[in-house]
This record gives sequence, C-alpha cells and structure tokens, in this order.
Amino acid sequence: MGSVNISLAAVWEQLSAGSAFKPEFAAVLGGINDSTRRVYSDTGAEYYTTGDNGNEVHMPVKLRYKDAAGVFQEYYLPLPLVSFTANKHFVDTPLTDRAGMVAEYINTNNIVVRVRGIAINPPSSDGRKSHKDRQYPEGLMNDLAMLFSTQTPMEFICAATDPLLKPLGGMVTLRDYEVPDKQGVVEARAYSMTFHSDSVFELNDID
Repeated sequence: MGSVNISLAAVWEQLSAGSAFKPEFAAVLGGINDSTRRVYSDTGAEYYTTGDNGNEVHMPVKLRYKDAAGVFQEYYLPLPLVSFTANKHFVDTPLTDRAGMVAEYINTNNIVVRVRGIAINPPSSDGRKSHKDRQYPEGLMNDLAMLFSTQTPMEFICAATDPLLKPLGGMVTLRDYEVPDKQGVVEARAYSMTFHSDSVFELNDID
C-alpha cells in the first residue's frame, strides 16, 4: 500500500500567512509498517507515531505531566514541527596590555524549544468525509489551552531534543502559546508553543 508525505512546514505557513490551504503531497518509499527503519531513538523516544487523522507523524512530541488531581497524563502534540536553540553564558575579560580576552564559561542557558503544529479535526469513525470534518477542531484546541494552563513542569519527549534535554532531566515549562489568525479555513488551525528547559531542585533544611 502506498503512502504519502506532507510538508507540515509549508502547510503551517499557509495557515498562518493568509494563503490558501492547499497542501501538496508527494509519494514516499515505505510505510509506517516498514520493518527496515528504526522505530525508537537511543533514548527510547518514538521516531514515528500515528496522528489523530490516521496519518503517520515523524518525530512526534509527547508531553508527560500531572493533571489537577495529581495523576500523570500523556499527550501527543498534533502534527508538530520542532526546532530548538541552545547557548552558553561566557564572561569575557579583556587582557591587560595585550590583545584578546579571557573567556570564562559560566553556565549553559535554558534550552528553548519551539513547536509549530497544525490541529485538524480527526475523520469520522467510519473513515468517510462528513460535515463534521469541516468544523473547527474544538477538542484539540481545548487540549492545547489546557496544556498552557498547566503551571508545573512537564516532561518533553522527542527524539530530536532528547540529547539536550535528557541530561538536564527532560523537564520543560510551557512559556508561550500562539494561534495565528487565519480566514477561510474552518477545520485546521495552526499553533505554536515555546518551551524552556527546567531543572527540579529539592530544598533541604539545614540545621
């Protein structure tokens, strides 16, 4: 059975920049059941999963967090595109009577992870197109709003970011959430989220 691949970056730009929602598909080799490719990264994160629409998602993002009742929950961000920034803090001290500076490493700043994604209504249970598919993806947007209201750190699990986040504990805080305006598209909404790495410390009383 053939499979198709969609450029999420192109669709995200279409949804957020005011152009028509006309994603282009291109045939790709293999499918989600292709046994020749790796399924998990060295850190145990999934390389592929199946989205709400039944489509294959490469490099999924899974968030693990505690809900209001203190119960751990897991949530896959819909159709995510992940980018991240890492930088170090140095203090440069000029040398006396000679050219150059001494660069003193202070620390590594927070890892900043940005996720751009698309929320699309899942198809009907029988797999056929219906009027429901053309409606606002209220359920997914409510899920994203709920995530933003979470005030505690959450675990960010993604094969792309694990090499940087795992050594720091894998925890992040959700700092920014944006849904750009888009006219003329009912069933799909672009969104973006910004996460910062977070370290959990235990404070002990000193007698």
